[in-house]
Amino acid sequence: SANVACMAEAQLLILLSDVDGLYTSDPAKASKGSPPELISHVDRITPEIEKLAGKSKNPLAVGGMYTKVLAAKKTMSFGIPTLIINGLKGENLKKVFNGAAAGTLFWSGKTKIKDRKHWIAHTLKPVGTLTVDAGARRALVERGKSLLAAGVTKVDGRFEFGGAVRILDEKGREIARGLVNYNSRDLEQIKGLKTAAVRNLVGSNFYEEVIHRDDLVLI
Repeated sequence: SANVACMAEAQLLILLSDVDGLYTSDPAKASKGSPPELISHVDRITPEIEKLAGKSKNPLAVGGMYTKVLAAKKTMSFGIPTLIINGLKGENLKKVFNGAAAGTLFWSGKTKIKDRKHWIAHTLKPVGTLTVDAGARRALVERGKSLLAAGVTKVDGRFEFGGAVRILDEKGREIARGLVNYNSRDLEQIKGLKTAAVRNLVGSNFYEEVIHRDDLVLI
């Protein structure tokens, strides 16, 4: 549903659930004296928000809240608001179309990322992973730089030039995705090397960046 919404440039994606939306804790596990609160608006999906979503044990809840939150994450990056409401309550859709509040709205209010970067982040299937050191992580996340060979510490998977890869930090957390300028065999040889050493090693096949910032999107 998220992919279709993005392709159609929808104005709103509505996801139906068996609960009223995303709560501050699992309603099924809450005590009667301290019921969880419904979160009415999420402007950024953080690891904490994903943790709150958990995974549904209800066989009738297709995909569960966690899957719905991941779908919302995708549409938010494309500038499309997503609303999760209780589909078992027929009046909820009427409320939405009448402009009344219902469920949990996921929307940052920000504009779209470039279509190419959305394609890299959410459409292409990664064929490998690159692990980077702390310095490279800062360069990518804090300064918006390209990924250089010197910052790569580990290469996993087999891929060719132009393949989509996941970029992990030293703790195994995904921080970005991008399109590589080297195949996995060459990357095994040049990882950790300074730019001058890479140029001397690969010769005419040299690229200064392992992944150029224009081909990289933060996750």
